[in-house]
Amino acid sequence: MKRTSIGTTWRIGAAALALAAVAAPAAAETLEELAAKAAAEGEIVWYEANSAEMGDKLTAAFAKQFPKVKLRFQPIAGAQGITARIVQETDAKAETADVTTTGIDQIHALTRRGLTERIEWTRYGVPAALSPDQHAVATTAAIWVVVYNRNKVAAADAPRGWDDLADPKWKGKLGIWAIGHTQANLAAVWGEQRTDEWMAKIVKQEPLLYKSNFTIAQNLASGEISVGITPLHVAQSTKAKGAPIEVVAAEPSALSMIYSAVIKGTKRPNGARLLVAWLSSKEGALAYEQATERGNPYLDFTASAQFLKGRKLSTFPPQETDRLQALVAKYTGALRNAGTAR
Repeated sequence: MKRTSIGTTWRIGAAALALAAVAAPAAAETLEELAAKAAAEGEIVWYEANSAEMGDKLTAAFAKQFPKVKLRFQPIAGAQGITARIVQETDAKAETADVTTTGIDQIHALTRRGLTERIEWTRYGVPAALSPDQHAVATTAAIWVVVYNRNKVAAADAPRGWDDLADPKWKGKLGIWAIGHTQANLAAVWGEQRTDEWMAKIVKQEPLLYKSNFTIAQNLASGEISVGITPLHVAQSTKAKGAPIEVVAAEPSALSMIYSAVIKGTKRPNGARLLVAWLSSKEGALAYEQATERGNPYLDFTASAQFLKGRKLSTFPPQETDRLQALVAKYTGALRNAGTAR
C-alpha cells in the first residue's frame, strides 16, 4: 500500500480543502446548542501566545455571538511557555486551560502526555480536513514568504522564489529567522534531499540570523538587509506602517500550522468545544484573522486562503509531527553554522 503523507493529505491544496469545508457534514450539535449548555459551566479559559489586545478583540467577538457564555483569553509568552504551564498545572492538580491555540509541535507534546481530548469534531460542524487526528483543529498558520526592500532592490532584480535566494548577489544581505521552521515545512513538498541541497546554498550566503521575525521586517524596512524570509502577517503589518517592503509568494508556500485543542479533563467540555468549533466557523475564523492578522489557509473565505489560492501548500499533517520536529532541529542546526542570532 502506498504511504499516505502530506502529498495526499495536506498538499492537496487550499481549493480542495476549502471544498471539504463547504461539504462538511451537518453538525450533531449546533454552536447555539453548545452555547446553551456552556452558559451553565462557567468561564472558558483559553491559553494563547497572542497579545492581550488581540485577545480583547476575540473575546468581544465571541461575546457578541454568545452573550451568555463567558470567555477568558489568557496571553502567555511563547508557545513553549503554554505547554510548560499546562503540564505544570496539571501535575499540580491545579486549574488550567480549557483550550489552547498553539503550534502543532506543542499540541503534539501535550497529546503525547495524554493532555488533549480526542473529539469527533465533525459533530460540531468542523470540516474533517481541519482535524486529521481529532486531537486538534487547524486554526491558523504562519505563511512563509520572501520579502524585499523596494528602495534597495528593483522589481526586475527581486527574487521570485526560494531558489533565487541562493543567488550570490544576496550574500550577506539576507535575513532569516534562526529557527528552521520554513525549511522544515518546505521539505513536505520538496523532500529532504532537495531541501538539504537548497539549505547548503543558503548557508553559504552568510545570512543574518534573527531571534524575531519582527526584527527581520524592521531591519528590512530600514535597509540593513535587502531580502528576507518572514511570515506573511509580519510583512503585511510592517508594510501597512509605511515600510518599503514587497512580498513574494514563493512556490511552494510553506506553512507552519497552528492548532486549537481541548485540554483533557476540562470542567467545561461544552464551552471548550464551542470555542474551538467557533474558531472554525466563518464568524470565528474571520474574527481571529481580523484580530491577529493570521487567517486559516484552509477556509476559502479568509484573506489568507485567497492569498494562497492556486498555490501548492507545503506543510506536515499532525500525524507527521515527529518528522517535522526532527527537520526543524536539523535545519536550525544548519543555520547555526551561518552565525549567531541577533
